[in-house]
Amino acid sequence: MMGVLKPLSGYSIHDAVVVIGFINLMLSVVEFLRPDAWARFWMRWAASRFFRLHGIALVAVAVVLYAAQPVPNLEFGVWFIILAMTVTGGAIMLKPARLAEAIIEAYKNRNEDEMRRFTYSDAMFRVIVGLCLILSVSG
Repeated sequence: MMGVLKPLSGYSIHDAVVVIGFINLMLSVVEFLRPDAWARFWMRWAASRFFRLHGIALVAVAVVLYAAQPVPNLEFGVWFIILAMTVTGGAIMLKPARLAEAIIEAYKNRNEDEMRRFTYSDAMFRVIVGLCLILSVSG
């Protein structure tokens, strides 16, 4: 077992936080460039039977962020992110169909302009989250 983990021995939990931050920044670029494709992706993903995995992933990332303590610059924003991810992930795991239906209806009931604004606001939130995570450990 230790032989499997040996290549990871040079990395810290703070490196994982930086990677999570950069992933958020990359996803926000996709959202800004292709809001229509992003909306279609969310409708398909929410309708998928694997949507519950989204909740598991959110809780797992929140655990990684929590494990990054004590981070010298762990600000209130990161605590809020951890709380939001844990609550959202738990809700998705408990009632995936209910949340999936809400996501699909939110996208279906909006015209194209509203959908674009909604996606841009989500992308801005991702930028804030990504920067907050990166700056919290590298500050």
